[in-house]
Amino acid sequence: MRHYLILGAIAAFALCSPAAQADDTIGLYAGAAVGQASVQASDSHFSGDSFKENHSAFKVMVGVRPLPFVGGEIEYIHFGHPNGDLDNQPADVNMRGAAGFAVFYLPIPVVNLYGKIGLARMQSTLHETNNGDLFRFDRTNTDIAGGVGLQAKFGPLAIRAEGEVFTAAGAHPRLLSLGATWTFL
Repeated sequence: MRHYLILGAIAAFALCSPAAQADDTIGLYAGAAVGQASVQASDSHFSGDSFKENHSAFKVMVGVRPLPFVGGEIEYIHFGHPNGDLDNQPADVNMRGAAGFAVFYLPIPVVNLYGKIGLARMQSTLHETNNGDLFRFDRTNTDIAGGVGLQAKFGPLAIRAEGEVFTAAGAHPRLLSLGATWTFL
């Protein structure tokens, strides 16, 4: 809950800034973001139990916005390496992947609201200890992903707050992030 408040406060600050504008700069952009991931994985080999932990995460992105209302974006996402319990046994998950999105912008005064939909190829590794034995489960999924966001533009710089949902390791990990992009052309 604390992370939602922090992201909301930063977004509100950016939106209230007199320099913020919804100028619909088109062109190529690159950026990065940090945030919190809700990492989920299921264990179908033993108990069918599921692993769910929050962890810090990051992503890097490149994109193109050829028109003010539509664009495309490619991301590399790393959900971190959280530790926790799975069926009352120690476990950890390493989840990362790449995604490609079509991005649809709704330019309104001061900010851009946007939604994105695409495909993500997520790689998940679950390490689980069961009765003293260490087990490793690797899974790669390619499935639909989506997200929504809000960005304030300051010339070529954009500050973004967004949420994304993926399908990986039999679950739906999420990422809430705050980042920045820079438009080059």
